[in-house]
Amino acid sequence: MEQSGRLPASRTRALASPIRTRKTTLVIRSPLFLAAAFLLAAAGVSAAARTPLVAARTGSPVKVDGRLDDAAWKAARPYALELSASLAEEGWTVEDPGTVRLLHNEETLWLSVDFQDCDVVSNAKADDEEIYTLGDVAEVFLRPTQQTWYWELHAAPNGLRSTYWWPGRGRLNLRGEDPHVRPPFWTVAVAVEGTLNDWRDKDRRWTAEIAIPIAKLLHESDVSPLKGGWSLLVSRYNYTRWRRQAAGPELTSAPRLPKPNYHLLEDYAPLKLAP
Repeated sequence: MEQSGRLPASRTRALASPIRTRKTTLVIRSPLFLAAAFLLAAAGVSAAARTPLVAARTGSPVKVDGRLDDAAWKAARPYALELSASLAEEGWTVEDPGTVRLLHNEETLWLSVDFQDCDVVSNAKADDEEIYTLGDVAEVFLRPTQQTWYWELHAAPNGLRSTYWWPGRGRLNLRGEDPHVRPPFWTVAVAVEGTLNDWRDKDRRWTAEIAIPIAKLLHESDVSPLKGGWSLLVSRYNYTRWRRQAAGPELTSAPRLPKPNYHLLEDYAPLKLAP
């Protein structure tokens, strides 16, 4: 795979420490109450991480047009994207909800995202730009659970894509390497209900359908997702004029993560391809 560049260091900092502008009121509680609350929250995140994201099986290929009107999607369970547990514990709530659905037919893994969005924006001009810094984006992370390497796929509401392959998260921001994989081996189509890149109006939503050839995910002699042993995270950057609780993009994911960091590999959900 072609590799000769780096991911900006600002990304890791942004994920780990989102800017907060909301005033927080400190409430003193007993140590026993705090300990119990911490254990319950941790247990909830752990359970979410173990619960699989299930791709329903479809007998016919999905028409990838971004409109989500293919009958096969009715058989797929919607999974809600959530704020991290740390932000939820502080009282934050999701401002623009979103869901993801999964389908497969043993050759292709399809994902559909349906994102409410009051301000749909993307200033990206070409594939393989750092499009998460240029506007709204849906992200798909796929990883064999026994490996350090993983895929990171980005789709923007203007139909542009970025594809990354990381040998391991300890090599993020390593200078002199390019994690982009070119040309993209997956396809995406999007639909916007509203006006792309016009902050003056209020938009409604954007949707996307993604098709990933399962065989293209394999690296060297790794096990196919059809046999299990893979994990998945679907995440979102939501930039909006109408943000209320913080500055910068809203970060949500399925499954819920303990912190707003999309590279917490151990907290991805198992991917299950239904028979």
